[in-house]
Amino acid sequence: GYSPFGEIPDNEFNRWLQHNVPTACSAIKNHPDWKNLKVHFEFWATGSLSAAALEMFDVAKKTVKPSRYTLGLKLAPAIHAMCKETNDKGLTTAFQKHYMKA
Repeated sequence: GYSPFGEIPDNEFNRWLQHNVPTACSAIKNHPDWKNLKVHFEFWATGSLSAAALEMFDVAKKTVKPSRYTLGLKLAPAIHAMCKETNDKGLTTAFQKHYMKA
């Protein structure tokens, strides 16, 4: 987890995109109960991503075969909207207080 006031380092995001996702996908595709499931990976972050990281994500999303897996990205505004959808005032307040810029 990174502070909502910080930027996620490009090398951390690149590791998720280029190492963690393919490693997890390989394990899923080799598992007898999971190998035929649709696979979707999402990176959730309350901190920001650099322009280079966003470009990296866009390229990867367009390049990867959807039959292998798909990619998603959820940043603070989208996560906040999901909190609101729960109608749980405590969850929304806690998210706003601890994970969003004021």
